[in-house]
Amino acid sequence: MLKNGAPVRHLQEMLGHQSLESTQVYTHVTANCICLFTQTLLCNVSEAIHMLVGALQCRNGQEDIINICDSAGKSHLVLGLSRLLNIKLYHRIRSRQLKLWGSDKKKTYKNIGGAKIQPEIIDEGWRDILWILASIEAGTAKPAILLNHLLAQPHHPAAQGLVELGKLEQSSYALQYGMNMDLRHFVGPFASRREHWNEFARKVQALEDLIREKTIED
Repeated sequence: MLKNGAPVRHLQEMLGHQSLESTQVYTHVTANCICLFTQTLLCNVSEAIHMLVGALQCRNGQEDIINICDSAGKSHLVLGLSRLLNIKLYHRIRSRQLKLWGSDKKKTYKNIGGAKIQPEIIDEGWRDILWILASIEAGTAKPAILLNHLLAQPHHPAAQGLVELGKLEQSSYALQYGMNMDLRHFVGPFASRREHWNEFARKVQALEDLIREKTIED
């Protein structure tokens, strides 16, 4: 896939559960299944806030990167921040997950009701958002730590601004996904490959369900 004449790298997120009930292995692999980054997470944490960690680790310089994942649509906060970091989160969309937000307050949208983006909220939080971007680029703060703080403070101007940006990004992506057959053909196979990878990882790492039973003996 090309953008501005330069190749855009794309990754897939793979999630494989370890035999221990409380942990999971979260990896980022290339289109040809080369693992570039692995992290171990607790099962009760949000996967969405950790997806940017591996993507930034795998990126060379400031290049644009496409990260194919499952959970992007669950967090507008992550969608908003990722777009400002030149990371596109591509995920498979099902009809029941489809929701759009309008961009013009004066306009009445026939099919999406009153769901509209509030640009003034983005303006109010923009200064704080720039501080967050500067901290990430300088390496003084990790995205997962910042997102955890913002999730704990949903009324923070930066959190609210990124959520509105995420709604805009989600709407734009959903429209492209619905109208662009090439995009669906691009995302679909990689999303399916993720599921096949997880199945393979479970068999290799945990001998299928043999040592994944929740018993003391196992």
